[in-house]
Amino acid sequence: MPALSLHWCLKVIIGLGLIGHFIALTLNPGLLPALFQLPYPGFLVLVLGGGGMVLWHHWILRRARRRAGERFILVRRGGLFGRVRHPMYLGDLILYLGLATYPATLVSLAALGIGWWALWRQASREDRELATTFGDDHRRWRQVTGLLLPRFTATRNH
Repeated sequence: MPALSLHWCLKVIIGLGLIGHFIALTLNPGLLPALFQLPYPGFLVLVLGGGGMVLWHHWILRRARRRAGERFILVRRGGLFGRVRHPMYLGDLILYLGLATYPATLVSLAALGIGWWALWRQASREDRELATTFGDDHRRWRQVTGLLLPRFTATRNH
């Protein structure tokens, strides 16, 4: 198992901080001045959609790894893996957006920016590790997928 990186730890801390921010301002709405507030249905879509995306792709990875046994494999199919290389981190991006904007404060928006940066750095690090491990398979996958955002314009040949 790879060692924990600073960016992975930071993204977890930011995620927990945004959850705490949401809870604190739900219990005490006047605690920090809100710049704006996402409508509640939008909040639910982002939080449940982002969290669901993380869980769904975690399940896909676990199932693929269970089938592979002891082999280390590159999961390129199922869910959004055919369009984006790190769909779990995309789910985190969406989840963080919902938590940071219901309500949005200077603190939550700063945390959102730091969290998104940490997610991008961690995804980039993991992508380099996958490229080193899987070589040409990863290169071909990289040509038709985005790192964190889906790529829809590339020709799909894998």
